[in-house]
Amino acid sequence: KANLQAKVRMEVDRIIKNLENDVKVSATRVAALERETAALSAQTAEQRELAVQLRQLEREAEASRQLYENFLQRFKETTEQQGIVESDARIVSLAAPPEKPSSPGPFLFGAVGFTASLMFGTLLALLLERLDNGLRTGRQVEEALGVPALGLVPRLERLKRRQHPHQYLLAKPLSAYAESLRAIHTSLRLSNVDDPPKLILITSSLPQEGKTTLALSLAVFAARSSQRVLLMDLDLRHPSIHRDLAVRPTVGFVELMAGEAALEDVIVRDDETGIDLLPVKKQTANPTDILGSHKMRSILAELRNRYDFIVMDSAPLLGVTDSKIAALLADKVLFVAQWEKTSVETARNGLLHLLEVRASVAGAVLTQVDIKRHATYGYGDVGQYYGKYQRYYVN
Repeated sequence: KANLQAKVRMEVDRIIKNLENDVKVSATRVAALERETAALSAQTAEQRELAVQLRQLEREAEASRQLYENFLQRFKETTEQQGIVESDARIVSLAAPPEKPSSPGPFLFGAVGFTASLMFGTLLALLLERLDNGLRTGRQVEEALGVPALGLVPRLERLKRRQHPHQYLLAKPLSAYAESLRAIHTSLRLSNVDDPPKLILITSSLPQEGKTTLALSLAVFAARSSQRVLLMDLDLRHPSIHRDLAVRPTVGFVELMAGEAALEDVIVRDDETGIDLLPVKKQTANPTDILGSHKMRSILAELRNRYDFIVMDSAPLLGVTDSKIAALLADKVLFVAQWEKTSVETARNGLLHLLEVRASVAGAVLTQVDIKRHATYGYGDVGQYYGKYQRYYVN
């Protein structure tokens, strides 16, 4: 019985082992089938994507084919229409080359063009001359303003860097610029031979016409003639002479009039030019009251005894009334206008302010004259002399 059970057990174990082997083989087959199924599934998805791309390409190809067929059909229709249309033009006669020009020659056109351009240029020149009413000559000054023309001051073209006109005057005493100042100074002295003027007021109608530069240069020229010269800055609204002389005053004219400084403390000596300067340190709110005061007259009376020649630079006439008050204090007034820039009407309006207060106007001066251009106009005045006789001058 025991042997029988052992054989049964052995047979059962053998059957179990066989079944286990069958299970392993079946599992292996299942895994292989799964791998094949997955591979087939991936291949099927790729084929579907390729099928989608194929259908898209087929649609694009179909659209291109239809477009091509439409173009081809249109081309055929156009070709047939061109064949149907016939030109209605016909040759009447053959053209023959001309034997002579059909229009006038170039000489006639040149003559007409030259005449037209000459007339147009003449009219344009007359128009510009009509519109340009700037003062240019001494004769024009005398005729338009009714005052003597005392001189034409050349414009300096060859100034060195940071060089002022009065410094050019010192460096070039035989220049045309120096000669123009000599003429002005002489005219002022001869305006009253018996009693030459001492107090000279220099003014203009508008700013930037050269009055301050002329005042400084005239004072320097007078100082070179061995005269005791004082230059007063009476442009209380825009003083600038001390900057041209590189002077830094501690007190000035306003402090003198206010009693805050003495006359000896205000006057500054400039060793380079040899002139004394009465500068303006600070501005004031009432310049007309200061210029018209009794103290102003007393100070000028004291200065007359100290100096041989006093030059007063003042404010422009148009816009402010300072110069009208100061003009009554001077022996002579020198009216300044810029060459070619100051119009006749502007100069007349400025001069009218002086005539209203009955100021003694010595005459007018044209500044910043372009000598070369002035000489080409052929006015025949001293400006043309400066331009054509340069050998008489160093510069």
